[in-house]
Amino acid sequence: MKTLKVLFVHHRGFYLNHLVKQLNVIMEERDVYVESLALDEAIERRMFDADVLIYHTFPGEDNPKKFNAPLVKRADEIFKGFKGIKILYDSHTEGDKDGFIRFKDSTIPRIKCNPSFLFMENFNVVHEIFTDFEGDEAFDSAMSLYDLLHDMVYPPGFKGEEPIKEEEPVKEEAPKPKKIVKKKVTKPRKILKRSK
Repeated sequence: MKTLKVLFVHHRGFYLNHLVKQLNVIMEERDVYVESLALDEAIERRMFDADVLIYHTFPGEDNPKKFNAPLVKRADEIFKGFKGIKILYDSHTEGDKDGFIRFKDSTIPRIKCNPSFLFMENFNVVHEIFTDFEGDEAFDSAMSLYDLLHDMVYPPGFKGEEPIKEEEPVKEEAPKPKKIVKKKVTKPRKILKRSK
């Protein structure tokens, strides 16, 4: 199977590092290549070879000092035009706030930081990042992210991937019963002694 290619286009935000850590873990542990580009770098390049685009912008559209609307508008066109699998990374610090209000679409798959139950009911949250995860929990969360990305790119039954074949248990044949042969019972012979 080929290397899973992920393009992570990002802006800035308080919880950006939490996703970066998970992407680093899956690059170390699995056959995954992650290319990370800032919004302005992605706008300059415009050509991408990736299976998955994870897209992040500063989540506070109402904060003009941090939310660069002209830059984000140009970057949004990259997201909309991407031909592979698209996922939004919503790093809004409040788990019930939508970091992508401008898209007006709750069906786009999202990775969400500390999502509330209400947010999860109303949006297509495919992976959660809890900022208090450390150690094994953080590792397990990263492996869950890998499984998600893999299954989105290679869904079960995908024609480009060899299906995993379960090995059938080896049937051991029972030994064939030996044929019982009745031997002729002979009387013991007398050994004759020679006389001298």
